[in-house]
Amino acid sequence: MEWIIAEFRWMQWNWAGTVFFLFLVLSIAGLTLWDRLTPENRRKGFLPMPTTRGDRLFIGIMGSMGLTLIWLALVGNQSLWVALAILAIYNTVIAIKG
Repeated sequence: MEWIIAEFRWMQWNWAGTVFFLFLVLSIAGLTLWDRLTPENRRKGFLPMPTTRGDRLFIGIMGSMGLTLIWLALVGNQSLWVALAILAIYNTVIAIKG
């Protein structure tokens, strides 16, 4: 365990970054386990190509980063809770209907 702490000491971890990376790792692990238990065929939603659960997760994460940057450019860091709510709705729509 000490070598992990020594390897990551250079990073400036805060609670938000830790939660994000923990969510990312748990999402990938959960999707891997879910796919092992119930494999999914690609399906066509409103996105222009057939996607799997993992594809939709990746598209949701990439879109969230873009939307967050747009929010910060237009609004600034005020009302970040509103941006978080918009991103939650966006990711839910991508996951279910994408």
